[in-house]
Amino acid sequence: MLLVDIFLNNQEKVVVAATLKLYEGASCSSNDNDGEDYRATTVALGASRQVDLAVDSHEWGSDDKARASFIVLHG
Repeated sequence: MLLVDIFLNNQEKVVVAATLKLYEGASCSSNDNDGEDYRATTVALGASRQVDLAVDSHEWGSDDKARASFIVLHG
């Protein structure tokens, strides 16, 4: 599950907060959270920023993983 909050602060910078969560199970309603990654950044006017998130399962013998990457452009 990827959650992204984006807003413009009072200094005219874009604020980005992203969380990537990895759940075990075959259903979207699973609450067995295997891990998560969080990134927060600000982007000034005329700039851009790449946000990379990665989660690996911490369960023994599991090779489950999730990756997300996106670019925020404040034009």
